[in-house]
Amino acid sequence: MKIRQKAREWLQREGRLLNEPFKVSKFYTREQSWKRVDSWWFEFEEMLVEDSHEEFLNLLCETFQNSDEFYHLKIPLIFLREHKIHLGFRHDNERYSLILSAEDTNKFRELRGDGQIEFANFLQ
Repeated sequence: MKIRQKAREWLQREGRLLNEPFKVSKFYTREQSWKRVDSWWFEFEEMLVEDSHEEFLNLLCETFQNSDEFYHLKIPLIFLREHKIHLGFRHDNERYSLILSAEDTNKFRELRGDGQIEFANFLQ
């Protein structure tokens, strides 16, 4: 089963109906990760941050490899707008690219951009 479908089923089981956009990441082990740490990887369109009328972006992080459980981060888009200069951005496809640490010492800290932005406060 694909990770997005697993996330949808988890949302339904947990009674979390989302009207806002959501992105899903599998759990990447340090061997699989570009940053060589356990992590989650997300990409989302520049338009979602810049031009969206939505209030939140929901990030669903697989708790561990092949899990049916997820961490849920509900991030205000205004927060992303305010910190966009520190986020990783891919100019080739006009997408923001986040790598969030899954390590216990800095869980949900963004590792790709230069800001080391903390997202743990948005854990639901």
